[in-house]
Amino acid sequence: MDNDSSKTPEERTINVRVITSSGHYPQHGHEKVPVTEPVKAILARAAEKLVIVDTSQWVANVNGSPIEVSQTYAQLGLHGEVKIDWGRSEGGGG
Repeated sequence: MDNDSSKTPEERTINVRVITSSGHYPQHGHEKVPVTEPVKAILARAAEKLVIVDTSQWVANVNGSPIEVSQTYAQLGLHGEVKIDWGRSEGGGG
């Protein structure tokens, strides 16, 4: 068993999945990332993999609440497994 409490903040990880109207990233399961990584890093990887061109009006939510993507998972108090819902702030057209 992996005990994150004995690790330094730089060594701790979180399992993250991004959900968009264009698909999920990663396609299956979660990506393990450092808790010190800003959320925007996985969103950039998701946008590239899912070929999403313009996310300038998109908002990221966790458990129905918007999050500041320039902050790290640790700063946001996120841990364990996290699902980020990412899409247009107003539900957008299409």
